[in-house]
Amino acid sequence: MEKIDGTRLLESPGVGHFKTGSTFGALSNEAVAFLLSKGRVFSLSDGDKVFYANEPASCFYVVLEGSVNYFHDLKDTEVLIRTANFGDTVGYVSMIGLFDRIGIAKSRGSSLVLEISSDLFYQMHIDYPFDFGIVMLNLTRNMARTIRAVTTQYATACVGHPIP
Repeated sequence: MEKIDGTRLLESPGVGHFKTGSTFGALSNEAVAFLLSKGRVFSLSDGDKVFYANEPASCFYVVLEGSVNYFHDLKDTEVLIRTANFGDTVGYVSMIGLFDRIGIAKSRGSSLVLEISSDLFYQMHIDYPFDFGIVMLNLTRNMARTIRAVTTQYATACVGHPIP
């Protein structure tokens, strides 16, 4: 995991590119630039861990490029729960729920992620209140999609065949 300068991403691929992702959709250019310049951006190689189970969740991550797999940690095995792709988040539920992480996030191939700390998230609320409302809607929508997918996976596992 290597830290890179997020402001370089404002030049190429540019703010407009990131606004096509679900987390940043409909945000102002200024709010996206704020997050990219104030957050921490990491370049990941395949298998790099973004976070571990049982650690405090003081931040979440937005996938800027590539993919991140999220696994539930069962001590002797890791169960893949979902893959976060461009514009998706990982770790938001633990941060907003105020509980330690229950899973492990690992890069799937080369990826870029933006770390948004709880302090930065709060500062966005202060400095960009309208955009903060939009990002909360985006995050809630993403969380709802994840809940739906996970409950479908669970129901499928219970009945032993795909559910339409």
